[in-house]
Amino acid sequence: MKHGIFLAGHGGQGILFAGKLLAYAAGIIEGRQVLWLPSYGASVRGGTANCSVIISEDRIRAPVLEQPDSLVFFNQESADRFAGLVGPESAVLWDSASVTRAPWNGSPRGRAVPLDHLAKTFENRMVANVIMLGALIALHPVVSAGAVATALGETMKGKKEKVLAENLRALEIGQQWAQAKEG
Repeated sequence: MKHGIFLAGHGGQGILFAGKLLAYAAGIIEGRQVLWLPSYGASVRGGTANCSVIISEDRIRAPVLEQPDSLVFFNQESADRFAGLVGPESAVLWDSASVTRAPWNGSPRGRAVPLDHLAKTFENRMVANVIMLGALIALHPVVSAGAVATALGETMKGKKEKVLAENLRALEIGQQWAQAKEG
């Protein structure tokens, strides 16, 4: 089984880090085949940033992700620019404060995630990307939450313990929000 995920937003929103966490969790922790393809504009912070992650049980033969199974949009510009990637069976998540219109004609598997609201309890609101990742894996479990938590611990080695703890809590908050929406 192959699953393609596409994440897009502005540089500085943690788009590439979220994709890297997915790839690390699936490839290093769960031992699956993974391809992580980052892309960012000339000015990293504030410019465009997106990445594709392909997770598969079998060898990945092509790095092209023509119609992702899951898409995550962190801003309107990205939603507008990449709306054509959304297919009839695609799962779409977007930041409800930043994406105010869905240019992809809706999706039966779409969810507007209130990132501002969910991140307001954090000292550092830079955890919004991890909140979104938690929501994604709760709604569409392409990797286990435990694998993502382990990936956070591994990729944040050397960081202050508080930063890791906040990110682990952010992952949990995203999952809880998604589970409440499904329940």
